Amino acid sequence: MPATKSGLKFDYARARIQNYLDDHEITRKDFSDEILAKYSTFNSFMVDDSRKLTIPALAKAAQVMGITYEKLISPLGPEDYK
Repeated sequence: MPATKSGLKFDYARARIQNYLDDHEITRKDFSDEILAKYSTFNSFMVDDSRKLTIPALAKAAQVMGITYEKLISPLGPEDYK
């Protein structure tokens, strides 16, 4: 079954967050603390395509990452892999 448009937004956010964690050598636990999300909820979001994270938590993630919420949920391009 094809992914929904809203599902793709979560996939894009998941990928951007994982890139950020890898690039900055930040653990999921530390990042979840930073965005004020329970670690179990955040980790479930990161490992399970069917799990969602609240909009406020995603907005806080974008803020921590220094990007807009719109950028967080947008498709990744070549510039995101430099």
